Amino acid sequence: MIEEIKKGSIWRKWDLHIHTPNTHLNNKYNCSYKEIAEKIIEEEIEVIGVTNYFIVEENEITELKKYLPNETLVLANFEFRTNDKNKSGEYINSHVLFNLDKVSISQILESLSRIPLNNIADDNTQYCTIENIKKYGADNITISFDDLRKQLERDFSIWNDFLMVGVNNGYGGFHPDNKPRNIQLAKKMDKCSNLIFGRASDRNFFLNLEGPRKDFFKLPKPVFVCSDAHSLNTIGSEFTWVKADKTFEGLRQTIFEPQERTRIQENNPKYDYEKPYFSLINFKEDEQIFKDDSDLIFCESTKTLPLNPNLVTIIGGRGEGKSMLSEYISSSFYGKTGNKIGEFNKTEKIEVEYSKTILNDDEKILFPLGENEHSVDFIYISQGDLKSKVESQDKKSLLADSISKLAKLEKPEFDNDLNKLILSSIKELQELEQFLKINENKIDYLKKEEKKTNEFISNITTEENKEKLEQYSSNLEKIKNNTSKSTELKSLTIYLNDIVTSINEKINEVNEEVNLIPLLTEEQNIFKNQLEAINNWLNKIFKEISDLTDKNNKIKESFNEVYKGDLSTLLKDVDKFQTVLLTIREKISKVTQKNKRFENLKKIIFISEKDKESLINKIKSQYSLQKTKLEQDWNNFTDFEKNDDLNDAQKEIMENLLQDLSVEVVIEFNESSFYEKIYHCINGAVWRVKNNLKAQKEYFEINDIDSFYDFLENKFLEVCESNNGLDTERLTKLFFDSNEQKDYINVYPILKYDGKDLNKISVGQKGTVYLKLKLATEAFSKPIIFDQPEDDLDNEFIMNNLINLFKELKKYRQVIIVTHNANLVINADAEQVIVATNDKGKLKYLSGSLENELINKKICQILEGGELAFEKRRRKYKIQ
Repeated sequence: MIEEIKKGSIWRKWDLHIHTPNTHLNNKYNCSYKEIAEKIIEEEIEVIGVTNYFIVEENEITELKKYLPNETLVLANFEFRTNDKNKSGEYINSHVLFNLDKVSISQILESLSRIPLNNIADDNTQYCTIENIKKYGADNITISFDDLRKQLERDFSIWNDFLMVGVNNGYGGFHPDNKPRNIQLAKKMDKCSNLIFGRASDRNFFLNLEGPRKDFFKLPKPVFVCSDAHSLNTIGSEFTWVKADKTFEGLRQTIFEPQERTRIQENNPKYDYEKPYFSLINFKEDEQIFKDDSDLIFCESTKTLPLNPNLVTIIGGRGEGKSMLSEYISSSFYGKTGNKIGEFNKTEKIEVEYSKTILNDDEKILFPLGENEHSVDFIYISQGDLKSKVESQDKKSLLADSISKLAKLEKPEFDNDLNKLILSSIKELQELEQFLKINENKIDYLKKEEKKTNEFISNITTEENKEKLEQYSSNLEKIKNNTSKSTELKSLTIYLNDIVTSINEKINEVNEEVNLIPLLTEEQNIFKNQLEAINNWLNKIFKEISDLTDKNNKIKESFNEVYKGDLSTLLKDVDKFQTVLLTIREKISKVTQKNKRFENLKKIIFISEKDKESLINKIKSQYSLQKTKLEQDWNNFTDFEKNDDLNDAQKEIMENLLQDLSVEVVIEFNESSFYEKIYHCINGAVWRVKNNLKAQKEYFEINDIDSFYDFLENKFLEVCESNNGLDTERLTKLFFDSNEQKDYINVYPILKYDGKDLNKISVGQKGTVYLKLKLATEAFSKPIIFDQPEDDLDNEFIMNNLINLFKELKKYRQVIIVTHNANLVINADAEQVIVATNDKGKLKYLSGSLENELINKKICQILEGGELAFEKRRRKYKIQ
């Protein structure tokens, strides 16, 4: 029981309308009080209202309590029939629930004895006493609702001593038809009732979620479904789940938070949402907190501190140890650091229990807090953490990175294949340019050499030997071409066979243990057709070379018959000049191709055409694509309506978190970083502007992304050709390698809050933005521990958003906050309040619910939330 009290507000079954065997009407009991108590225990009902018509007698309470556990709360429920009739002509019922810790049955009966009875056949005024109820019959008499209310308010304190309960449906319900009188009567009964007995279908109406009630009454009211048991079997047939202590004050909490504190359903609402949570802190022995300070310890007198799976608040005065507890625990897990000065001392005298799921109490892990860190995924925001992340303008890029990570915006990456293509194309262009600059590679020079060689051949050729020499030269050229081709084909054969060998080696690696994949054999060679074709071609070439050689041999023989000079020298000269001519012609062809490739490559790199985009434009497009991708990622992140995993309430939470946030994605050119890199491309001995930034800027004329693109398209080649003291290779890499561009071109999101850049809003608003994103990323899963959010957040956000946000989020995740803000504790309706105290260096922790009297007093003593918070506190708890 003590552990339950420490855990704060938890869900329990309440039935506030159970009659006893002494009921004055419709008694269907044929059993003892003991059997009724056993049935209540069997049905796990922990709060009951002992009910009777007009008068509940003392023995009805005492007899039932005799057999119930001491922890069961028993309230007295007096059921009255009033003079007013409903649409069916039935007398309207009204109930009064009395707090028996404040008033006794005898005091209640004395008060009721001053209220006149109606509808009795007696000339003398008779009053509401047990004797008269028995004398005239409970089914025959009524009382005035106004008389009842006025008398009780004279004798007792409404809220503290009793609560009025209206009945909406069933016998004696005030639910009206369309007649004006009945509507007005229903409004009166609603207004005068603190809570409602009704059906599950009435809940949304009285919560102002549907129907016209909200037009007349701003305050919603809780609806309690009860068994109205008049027999043993009906006990437990209907009940209401209530999240509160088993006290009259716990009942009052349902009036302040009717939607969140009550549920009408079969299963425990605790299990409505799957979530992991920290479930226990165990103080086994005194634990010195810091290694170098023996004056501060966690005191073992706290013993066990069970934790509520919903909203847990840790409060305390300055230096009382509220933040110390959260940071000490959080720092025992990987990746969670705080800002305490000093090294924590951890010798496993404190343990933390973590429940993997709320659905299974056996799925728990107990972590001793020692030197080793543990692995649990939760969010920890230490004191001042939000502020430190957002307040410095120097951290602009870090903030952008943090925002991207939170919103799951993937960091844009330049297309690696495109980067390789650009670099290889530029390198090829520069190599071609260097090649074509060499005199021996110029077409004009080669044409002259060709002409000169032809003249040499003409000079040794006569009319008599011309035809044969030309044929001989032609055959030589064909032999050389065929020989060259045969070399190519042999190389291709080796290459294809190497591929097959490589494949077999890979298969052998995979088949290391089990030979499941067969190797490629000669018959299975995937290049079998190609190799056969190559072999046939080689045979054809070899035959052609042989034939041409035979032909030239015959030409030599025929020359012997007609040529009288030195035939050997003549043929050698022809062979020599023919070889030179062939080489020149090959070079002319090669240079012509390279010229063509050079011009074509310039187009590919620099000039876009209708159906073809230049590589420079592809660089632009690549950054535009990165920008579009980030924008699309943001849209996907914020388009929670398409997320089928979220229910309507969760989607509303996401909308509240993200409604003020937007993203502008920018392509930023960092001029200073760019010129810092330019500096390293300049040879200061040749070009004396190395240390003159102004001169560099005037020369390159690059100051933003557009002028950068313009330089690439129109000036880069010219600058490289000028040879003006620049390291061309380094310059090329600087301009075209995406790995270099990363240092001066960045695509990143700029987060905006309510349309404003973060550098134009306050630090508190920045913290608000960061928290919204952090919560939105994993709003419905892992626990969050937040140390003093009020220090880092905009106060308006705390009042208008954060309180309601925590009220919603706690359904889906455990929220633990350390705070000195009264609103976060009271108005967020914390299920558990942990009060930290420092008793001469011994840190101790007291725990309970908001409705717990001792905790309530501590809240009022400790929390200095300003006049508004005190006003809300008084209104909520009726503290004068």
